[in-house]
Amino acid sequence: MAMQDEIAKYFKKMRRSFSHFIILSILNSGDAEIHGYELKKRIEAEFGDTKEFFETDSSIYPVLTDLKKKGLLDFHERIVSGRTQKQYFITDRGKELLPEMERQYMFFNSKIRMFFSSLAEKGLKVSFHVNLDELEGNLDNKLLNLTLYDLRQKISELPTKEMKLKYISIIYDKISMLQSEIKKIEKSLKSLL
Repeated sequence: MAMQDEIAKYFKKMRRSFSHFIILSILNSGDAEIHGYELKKRIEAEFGDTKEFFETDSSIYPVLTDLKKKGLLDFHERIVSGRTQKQYFITDRGKELLPEMERQYMFFNSKIRMFFSSLAEKGLKVSFHVNLDELEGNLDNKLLNLTLYDLRQKISELPTKEMKLKYISIIYDKISMLQSEIKKIEKSLKSLL
């Protein structure tokens, strides 16, 4: 198995586990019952592209089936426009386990953030020691990736979509200011040549 395939398989398991938590959270906080397509749309509204969690439009359904087997959600069938439609809802067992799942994810999230912060601090110390080989080739982008990870985390922690969009707007302003400063530095360097 190629390394990329192995990594993809590992992250697929991790995303699937997190998708269980997301689905139960949405079912617990929204309407009493919701069909699979609407559930997918709500996940899209919250997270953007659902490909982060589901490879295809229909791959949400095996996750729903898995949650039903575990007794964490169930469904009622109803006829809509002559077709049978499953309306999913969280069970009492799902409601009972959800707070502990949330606590575990928050704990795990804080540990990951501490780990990446530690890496970022080490990366900062290393990133300013640029050798000529790095200038000739591609610069190491670990620090940038860690910064983007932190940014995504910060946005995901904001409670409402409006706050997330406002935060993104502020980030755009800061990036614009940073670009302006970089252009000034570049211009002053070019004038020295």
